[in-house]
Amino acid sequence: MDHAESRGQRGRIFIFPGLTWEPVTCASGPLPPPLDSPKATLHFNARAALWHGLQRLGLRRGDQVLVPAYACGSEIDVLVAFGLELEWYGITPALAPDLRRLESVYRGQASALLVIHYFGFPQPLTEIVEFARRHRLLLIEDTAHGLLSADHDGRALGSCGDLSIFSLYKSLPLTDGGAMVLNSGASSIACEQQRRPTFRHSFGQSRLLLQRTLGARYPRLADVIAMPLRGPTRRAAGGSLAPSATGVPAFDPIRCDWRMSSAARWLLARLDHSAVAQRRRENYQRLSGQLEAGDKLRPLFLCLPPGTCPLMFPVLQSSGTTGLRAWLNRHGVECHGFGFENPAIPRAGFEWEATLKAQIVCLPIHQDLAPAQIDYLAQLLNQWQHQPA
Repeated sequence: MDHAESRGQRGRIFIFPGLTWEPVTCASGPLPPPLDSPKATLHFNARAALWHGLQRLGLRRGDQVLVPAYACGSEIDVLVAFGLELEWYGITPALAPDLRRLESVYRGQASALLVIHYFGFPQPLTEIVEFARRHRLLLIEDTAHGLLSADHDGRALGSCGDLSIFSLYKSLPLTDGGAMVLNSGASSIACEQQRRPTFRHSFGQSRLLLQRTLGARYPRLADVIAMPLRGPTRRAAGGSLAPSATGVPAFDPIRCDWRMSSAARWLLARLDHSAVAQRRRENYQRLSGQLEAGDKLRPLFLCLPPGTCPLMFPVLQSSGTTGLRAWLNRHGVECHGFGFENPAIPRAGFEWEATLKAQIVCLPIHQDLAPAQIDYLAQLLNQWQHQPA
């Protein structure tokens, strides 16, 4: 069977899930930890959650925050818009904060430390918490990738930080959704969120979810849904829905009081979250087991720790190797890099982090994907791996 026939039978493989995940119940159930905490609040997205969390921590314009130079970029926009002063630090080859180096250069002026759980893999929280407490730093856990993951001690990611933020629609089939968990700060009272998102943004998010849902089985229909809007429909949607130059909408603090939609809240409470985590782990391990060793790419992580619910399967292209993303897209597989090039993130002094960001390719392993689709993805990767450079 050639690739075109295989793709036609399986449909498109998107990076995020659609509404084809079966374990949905009619009865409302508990949210996964730590979202089941009374200190958790739901928001339109993770950036809005981070904005409210910074306010609740009592941070002010001009306060200094220690931030990793390896970052997606979306969180950086929020910190900059809030008026915080960013002090950058490097990461180790294990994608953990380089605490030894940070200890030697830290000048004792920061108010908070931001750590990122990349791709759902846990950071060494015991060492990080000890560092933060020793220097009297507020700890902010960026758990946008880490919903349903736990650390080596079995603690749900987001349980240790003074503030933790989540991006729900990246892991679950939701049109929108972010969350924050506030374990300390000026106030733990739930945020007042009275505004609905504009029709334009609700329409755009719903359109993306519909594209993934139908495109997984009907690829040509996904192309129709993805076509740019024109005429009256475009005006009714509130203008152009085309992405920005970076592919990420510019951060606007005015949107931070948008609430999570009622439909997303309803579905969030009815998903089988343990089944989601189990399927993601199974898909990750299945792909890892079939990926052949080669010089052109390798898995970023050598193993899947117990309790980790991976958001994606990150692979690292060798230096000077390009074309994997284009190859997969041509064969019906959507894949991403890690974030976008945010001009606020320095390159001088952090060349390794910049190179790493350029070489990472994130592959889909979400709960919608059947074993045959994972096998097809592994086949594509191995074929590309062994092609002449």
